[in-house]
Amino acid sequence: MGDIDEMRRLVYEEQFEITVHARGRMAERGVSTEGLISLIINGEIIEDYPDDFPYPSTLILGYILGAPFHVVAAMGSNMVKIVTGL
Repeated sequence: MGDIDEMRRLVYEEQFEITVHARGRMAERGVSTEGLISLIINGEIIEDYPDDFPYPSTLILGYILGAPFHVVAAMGSNMVKIVTGL
């Protein structure tokens, strides 16, 4: 599975980018950036996509205020990119 510890470190250090698509999903579901950060820091990897382009990505399951959410995040070049989900 992906290196969740490195991903968590980068997110904690605010080294992440949220795509327009993911921001739209966050708005639809009422998820704040803080909620997204918490999900990644406390969530668990449930699937890896090592062949995704341009960076390998990971599906993370977590909870925000007790409700389940998931995100697909890619890690590359010392940055995490939140691709979709929620």
